[in-house]
Amino acid sequence: MTPYKGDTPAMTDLIGSQADLLFVPATSALPFVRGGKLRALAVAGSQRLASLPHVPTMAEAGQPRVVNYSWTSLAGPPGMPADIVQKLNKACQDILAQPDVIARMTTMSNEATPGTPEQAAGFIAAEVARWTDVVKTANIRIE
Repeated sequence: MTPYKGDTPAMTDLIGSQADLLFVPATSALPFVRGGKLRALAVAGSQRLASLPHVPTMAEAGQPRVVNYSWTSLAGPPGMPADIVQKLNKACQDILAQPDVIARMTTMSNEATPGTPEQAAGFIAAEVARWTDVVKTANIRIE
């Protein structure tokens, strides 16, 4: 395993045959896959990407335990008034439902999964627990 300081140097090494395999967000690989410079072997999400419908999931490729994806969440300071949280959430929901936003996100291999602040908090807690277990099991240390 080679540590890289970002997707760009890692992609450069992969395209230049200095690396044989790379896990990167689809948004980083997609232009190179579409341009024929790289071949996508699988996606690590739980379902195929609309932008890469011919590429199987890791589960379909025989690795059902490999499920990972990038996600983004909007957060505010502790103690933010509930009415402000709800207003911001509603505004985000409205934006993410706009057809042009959905189309743009799809072209970048992103999918919106809008929800409530409580759902976001539960998702984040589950991700922290999942990755804490991975780090402990693999005895991963900061270098």
